[in-house]
Amino acid sequence: MNNNISKKHKSQWSPGFYFGIISGTITTLGLLISLFEVSSKDKLSIKIFASGIIGLALSDSFSDGLGLYYSNRGKGDNVSESQQIGLRTTLYKIIFTMSFLPIMILLPSIYGLIVSIIWTHLLIIYATVQIENDYDSVGKHLLILWIVIIMGYVGGNLANYLF
Repeated sequence: MNNNISKKHKSQWSPGFYFGIISGTITTLGLLISLFEVSSKDKLSIKIFASGIIGLALSDSFSDGLGLYYSNRGKGDNVSESQQIGLRTTLYKIIFTMSFLPIMILLPSIYGLIVSIIWTHLLIIYATVQIENDYDSVGKHLLILWIVIIMGYVGGNLANYLF
């Protein structure tokens, strides 16, 4: 990719876009894995997955958007720019979080989870290459993703054990 195009792409999309990809996909995947561990034998698992995704898309996206708004205001950014970043973050995070909904609704839960893991990997690789302009950081970011996957698995199993 041409550096001029890359810089233009980053300046137009960066505020909120890459945060939406990274946070929206990793957080959602962690939640799905936890929910899978506690609901995979439950006949209502589609409703459980859907409510988890929708609830996360709305509540976490708005709280992150507001958090980035105040973070930028705290750095001294003007109100308009801070609002745009907050709104973009909210919008992109809702979009990327909701992208898991059709996967989990249309596929049996185990296959939905596998496709969600693949989808998250692809988006993390894309975002990493766009931001870092190299493939060296991909491994580090995927390691963080796998730590979240393991934490989601442990959290779901812990909930099963305790309740």
